[in-house]
Amino acid sequence: MKFVFMIMFFIVPLLVACGYNESDDREPLPTQSYSPQNSEVNVFDKLIQEDSGDPWGHFTIMDQPSGLPLWPILPDDCIEPATDGKIIFVCTGAESGIVSIRVETLASAPARPTEGWAEVFDTYVSSVTGDLYLWTGAAERWPGISQPLTPHPGTYHVRIHINGRLENRGWGENITDESYLIQVWEQT
Repeated sequence: MKFVFMIMFFIVPLLVACGYNESDDREPLPTQSYSPQNSEVNVFDKLIQEDSGDPWGHFTIMDQPSGLPLWPILPDDCIEPATDGKIIFVCTGAESGIVSIRVETLASAPARPTEGWAEVFDTYVSSVTGDLYLWTGAAERWPGISQPLTPHPGTYHVRIHINGRLENRGWGENITDESYLIQVWEQT
């Protein structure tokens, strides 16, 4: 009896609301797979995400972790981003303070900047899940950068542009604006 009730009052209205009709002979819409085997599908040309906030002394770029991540070994001066191929760890200038971050996920490599940035670093990261995200130093996803930085699993080139970080080094809070441009594209 519960089964009949469920069909009559839940499933049938849902099908009607979705436009189901028994005489409907339309073909189902094709689906596309975004796997490496179907790499000719261009998911996007450029995805831009921007936000500002306190990274609590550092931020990371890594897949959604399934447990406590093992951080890469940090250099003594923490100037260059540290990476182990799975995680990119970037120290900010001050221990706390607002920084602005712009992330561009690109379909191909951009031109290397010739001016406008005090620091530029190139590195690589692998995404096993295709869900590569930007994380604050408080181990939270960066609030305003909610989309994955990668469309699918693979190895990605990451270029990090920085302004203001060198001036803020050694301070408890920022003494100048600190900004980042992070560009991500699939390694070919």
